[in-house]
Amino acid sequence: MAITVRDQWPVVFFDMVSPTDEDHDRYHKELEQRLWRGQPFAVIFNTLGSTGTTTNEARDAQVTFMRTHVRELQANLKGFALVIANPAVRAIVTAVMWKQPLPVPHAIFKTEREAVAWSLRQLRDAGLTPPPIGNFI
Repeated sequence: MAITVRDQWPVVFFDMVSPTDEDHDRYHKELEQRLWRGQPFAVIFNTLGSTGTTTNEARDAQVTFMRTHVRELQANLKGFALVIANPAVRAIVTAVMWKQPLPVPHAIFKTEREAVAWSLRQLRDAGLTPPPIGNFI
């Protein structure tokens, strides 16, 4: 139904609520634009308002995107945080990522605040000086 992009560089938030395949395409285009900057950043992918599941087409598109952009992702994306409130869904996604990890540092969180704190640590570990957490929460 919707994707909202909150670009608070060097942290980019993607808020998804029951996304359609078109929303996933837009997400990939938005992410690709940030990769082209050639600068380190972090992504927070927030699914807290989502009630639906992802289609096979969207999952396939995600795999294709990751394979196509693996070098750019590894060079620039210093952290990918997923925010998932539902504990059962968090467990499933954790298991999937354990078997097929993303090509960048990643973690799954219950709250956006936890995801922001982790993302800022990832940026600091990469040698950046990100804004304080208060700028994001």
